Amino acid sequence: MNDIPASTKRLLIIASIVSIALRILSARRGDNYDMESWWLVSEGILSGKSVYSTTFRYNYGPVWAYILAALRWLSSSTGADTITRLHLFIAAFLGIVDCALAWYVMRRSSIFLAALFLFNPISVLVSGYHVQFDNLAILIGLLAWEKFLVGTTTRDSIKAGLLFGASLATKHIFAIFLPWILFATMVRQKKERFLFCSTSMKVFILSFAPFIIEPESAAGITNHVLRYISTEGHTIVRALNVYSDSIPDRTLFVILLAGLGVYIARRIRDARDLPLLYLCALTALSSGMARNYLAIPLIAVVLWAHTPLAWAYVVASLLALTTVNNHLGVSEVAFACTNLSFITYEAAQMLLVILFVMKYRNLRESERVS
Repeated sequence: MNDIPASTKRLLIIASIVSIALRILSARRGDNYDMESWWLVSEGILSGKSVYSTTFRYNYGPVWAYILAALRWLSSSTGADTITRLHLFIAAFLGIVDCALAWYVMRRSSIFLAALFLFNPISVLVSGYHVQFDNLAILIGLLAWEKFLVGTTTRDSIKAGLLFGASLATKHIFAIFLPWILFATMVRQKKERFLFCSTSMKVFILSFAPFIIEPESAAGITNHVLRYISTEGHTIVRALNVYSDSIPDRTLFVILLAGLGVYIARRIRDARDLPLLYLCALTALSSGMARNYLAIPLIAVVLWAHTPLAWAYVVASLLALTTVNNHLGVSEVAFACTNLSFITYEAAQMLLVILFVMKYRNLRESERVS
């Protein structure tokens, strides 16, 4: 950060403050199903109960549950204890996370792209109205990956693995990224990659340890976390699998995503972009889609904004976030502009597939030239 001019830093600080305000304003559009879930989760934690036995609505590692409890405590300590007020606090927190991701973008590229990440409507709506926390898991995961890449010792690998495990214990977005890492032959030594992955998995598994003593809580982890399946259908994987009932869509998604990573990770020297490629592939191949998933690859899309395809994805995602139709599942949107069915998740996914292929080819060509 020392090589970034002070004036640029000040501009981004101002932009960050404004962007947080926009997310809070977005949250004022009303509460939704997910917000009701976060209210129940925070209530369970603050009452001293296991979140996995008190509600079926929580399908993730425990980190986010404790953050929700802390935000609920802060909200109720400074004013009325209402779900609407908590919504504003969560939106502000997720806005801060988006600001941290914007600093990551600026370090890698420019303040223009950092501002694009902060002010694009997808980030504003998903962090503000939808209050989805994929950005937190992504931020922690990217920081862990960078720490692993610059590490030189076994201790560095363990530290990076602990941080990556914290990402998984927040939300297991990067879970299928682990086989990509194992086969990334140009990234450090094999034993270091294995240590990084094994440490990450240990942290993820151990994060549930306090909750498995109670039988009801253990059953909740099994049923609502490990066996959880989101809304399936309206995806590329469903279209590929439409003529076969022998392989569940979720299984095909895991096979395709893991296999793709094993193939490309062995061929890319610039491993810094590997998690960005993963986030694109994760969304493009997902067997179930929801509006908030459209923000998952956004940091990659912004960093690759030099191509018209990236802008096309932003437009398609924005239309999906403001459209109510049968192809997009639930009708909870902050700004319902139209009910025309001209946009689908498959269209957004296809744009990501093409963007992924183009970026992979560009990386390979630049590496051959160098």
